[in-house]
Amino acid sequence: MSWITIIWSMASAMCATLALIHLTIWFRRRSEVVHLLFALTALGAAGNALAELWMLKATTVEGYAIALRVSFVPLVVLAIAMAWYVRSYFGTGRRSLAVAVTIAWLLVLIIDAFSPFSPVFSEISGLRVTPTPWGEPFALAKGVIHPLNLVISVADLIFLVFVVDASAAFWRRGERRRAVFLGIGIVGGSLVAVVVARMIDFGVLQMPYVTTFIYIGVIAAFGYPLTLDVVRTAQLVRQLQESQAELRESEARFRIVADSAPVFIWMSGLDKLYTFFNKACSSSLVARWNRKWATAGPKACIRTIRRGASKPTSKHLTPGNSSSCNTA
Repeated sequence: MSWITIIWSMASAMCATLALIHLTIWFRRRSEVVHLLFALTALGAAGNALAELWMLKATTVEGYAIALRVSFVPLVVLAIAMAWYVRSYFGTGRRSLAVAVTIAWLLVLIIDAFSPFSPVFSEISGLRVTPTPWGEPFALAKGVIHPLNLVISVADLIFLVFVVDASAAFWRRGERRRAVFLGIGIVGGSLVAVVVARMIDFGVLQMPYVTTFIYIGVIAAFGYPLTLDVVRTAQLVRQLQESQAELRESEARFRIVADSAPVFIWMSGLDKLYTFFNKACSSSLVARWNRKWATAGPKACIRTIRRGASKPTSKHLTPGNSSSCNTA
């Protein structure tokens, strides 16, 4: 049994599930783009987990190189989507910096497409097979660091500057807790992920890539408010549905009582139009309106409606009373 396969697969499945939930929400509410951006971020983390697993389990240089190059696709999606999510949902972070993040990471992706061993290595000479603390082997690359590896560092730096700028905007607005939450959650997590990955690339650390789990922590940190909004919205919808059901039930009970009453009951609104007659009143009105229409004509009927609607909006009359229902 491979614990590496189980753990990294579970991490990927968790991120993919989270992405599917928010994609479903976005399909139902196309105007809420934040759910799409969050779903892309989670999908990027899921793809990165699978790419890391592919590298850790590689047995040849060619297989490792392919996995490493493929890993930059979800990584670029994650970085770009995360930046635009922060700007769209939190409303902070300069647009120019978000555009700079997008351009920088797209440049990394272009370099990756034309590099045989990714932007990390210009050449991979072999694999270092190292055991985990529980004795399971995993693979790491031995090679020459690519000169354009600096572009990845610049892209990381621009992303961190964007997040710091977004946190500073929160701080200036007096939202100190959110500023600290965003700064520590994303900046701290991203710094740890970058430093650990670079130390592994340079051979300083002999350990599996764990950036996936750091990204999961970052996603959980800045995605918590959005998830909380979804839960609150679902609760409000449920409460609204319950209120509407109670209102319909109350109205149905009123109609039953009114229709069963041996008196005339009617209601009209401020627009002087009648909104309700109980059965006793409506059956009497039909007969009387037919006679009035035939004898006095439609104009007299309209005057009667307006005169009756200008009276109190609801009342009950006994069948023998000669008030509104009788004049109507």
